[in-house]
Amino acid sequence: MLKYSIIICSYNRFELLVETIDSVLSVLQNRQDSEILIIDNKSTDLTSSLKTKYSFDKTVKYFLETKQGLSHARNRGMEEASGEILVYLDDDVELKSDYFEVLDSILIDDSISAVGGKVLPFNVSIPSWLPEKYFYLVSVFSPSEQPQIVKYLMGANFIVRKSIAEKIGGFDVRLGRNGNKLAGGEEIDFLNRIHSINSIVFYSPKLIVYHKINDKLNINYVLTYSKELGKSERIIDTTISTGKVRTKKMKSVLAVVLHFFLIKVLKNEKKKVHLKIMNEYGKGYLE
Repeated sequence: MLKYSIIICSYNRFELLVETIDSVLSVLQNRQDSEILIIDNKSTDLTSSLKTKYSFDKTVKYFLETKQGLSHARNRGMEEASGEILVYLDDDVELKSDYFEVLDSILIDDSISAVGGKVLPFNVSIPSWLPEKYFYLVSVFSPSEQPQIVKYLMGANFIVRKSIAEKIGGFDVRLGRNGNKLAGGEEIDFLNRIHSINSIVFYSPKLIVYHKINDKLNINYVLTYSKELGKSERIIDTTISTGKVRTKKMKSVLAVVLHFFLIKVLKNEKKKVHLKIMNEYGKGYLE
């Protein structure tokens, strides 16, 4: 039986983190082949108290990572993991009850290096003003009802074989959220490097987590995150191709110009939001 290392990185989200840990424990039940690694990314709240809160359960292990940044924390989880499979979960998710049974059935196939599934909103509706193509900006991911090989997954529900993660060198610490600063791109870069070694990335619609995203469902969050993604993707593209950077810079300039001329005349709310997102992404990419 596969041994899973469930890695939950957190910064100042004690209450949500406890709910996530309890959800994972209830779904794991009595599996002796797995561990939960709490990576405290230098929190200043009650997160450190989890050392004692779960001391009765040898499944749960606490580690303090003093280097600020989600990628540092994820890499620390990889280093501390004793399992052959790394299960990266956000600190604000609930797992579907059959999560690990579904994962077992997928990873029987040794050719699959990384896998992910649906990330659905937990007890909340997505605002009508947000176009579906941008649901990922509020951490919702449901690209298909069919299992398939894919290019990208979502980090809230992200599994990779430890041997593959080590082979590609872990997460790029220049990317990803840092403390309270919104940022992203670390999964894109990570998966690009998995594809570069001709490994398979797989998506299953049956592998489901429910994401508590209430604090993300506002336009300020969406636009701030869009700009930070633009910055991150510029870093990623710089390592791939100067031609790609040149092309995307031109597209970013166009997005900013279109926003300037069209934002006041557009009436459709979703189209206006689309224009605002592209404008912020473009400004971030051009910085």
